[in-house]
Amino acid sequence: MDHAVDISGLSFSYDGLSNVLHDVDLQVTSDETVAVVGPNGGGKTTLLKLLLGLLTPDRGSVRVLGRRPAQVRPQIGYVPQYVQFDPHFPVTAWDVVIMGRLGRTRGIGWYSRADRRATRDALDRVGLDSAGSRPFAALSGGQRQRVLIARALVTQPTLLLLDEPTANLDVGVEKEFEDLLAGIETQMAVMIVSHDIGFVASRISKVVCVNREVAVHPTQQLSPQILEAMYGQEVSLVHHHVHLDDEASAREGAADG
Repeated sequence: MDHAVDISGLSFSYDGLSNVLHDVDLQVTSDETVAVVGPNGGGKTTLLKLLLGLLTPDRGSVRVLGRRPAQVRPQIGYVPQYVQFDPHFPVTAWDVVIMGRLGRTRGIGWYSRADRRATRDALDRVGLDSAGSRPFAALSGGQRQRVLIARALVTQPTLLLLDEPTANLDVGVEKEFEDLLAGIETQMAVMIVSHDIGFVASRISKVVCVNREVAVHPTQQLSPQILEAMYGQEVSLVHHHVHLDDEASAREGAADG
C-alpha cells in the first residue's frame, strides 16, 4: 500500500535536550484522511513542520510520498492555523489563491494560462467562484478560510495538511467546512490538526494522538479514558449538530422500551 506519510523512529527537540517528539512511528496511506489531536505543546504543529521539511529530525526518518519532505514540497498543500495580513493591502481572493502557484511558474513574469485555470477551479471547489474579485479583507472568517484552502488546493497537492481549520469558526460555518472536506478527502491524503474532538469524531476514521509520543486509534475507539490519558485531565466528548429535542426523544424512546 502506498504511503503518503511514512515516519519511523522519529525524535525531535528544539534545544537538543528535551524531546518535543519521541520515537514516533506513523504511516498515512495515499487515500486516507486522519485527524491529529493532542494538548497544546504536545507536538502537533511540530509534526506538520517536519512533514513540510521546515524542521529536520534529530533521529529517525520522515518520508512524504516516498521522498524527503523538501523534495516534494510542491506536492504538499498547507493551510496554517494563523495568517497575518494587512487589511488595507489591496489583495483580492483571486490574488491570494493564485499566489499558491508561485514556484510552479516559469520564474519571474506573468502567471500562465494554466495558473489562471487552476485558480478558477480551486475557487469553484470551495464555493467561491463568484467572489474572486472581492477584497480578501472584506470576506467573512469562513470565506477567508475557504480562500486559504483554495490556495492550498491550487497546487493540486497529493497531501493536504490543515492546522486547526475550524478554529474561530461558528457552528454554521464549521458545517460548511465539513461539507467541503467531504468533497476533497477522497482525492488525496489529508491530515487535520484539531482541538475539536467532536468534529474529529464526526468526520474521521483514524485519529493520531500526539503528546510527545504518538498513538493511533480508530475513531470508534476514542474513549474518554484515552483522551484523559493524553490530555492529563478529564475530557468529555460532545457531539456536534445534535439537537436537544432529538436527544430527549431518544431518551424517552429508550425509557418506553
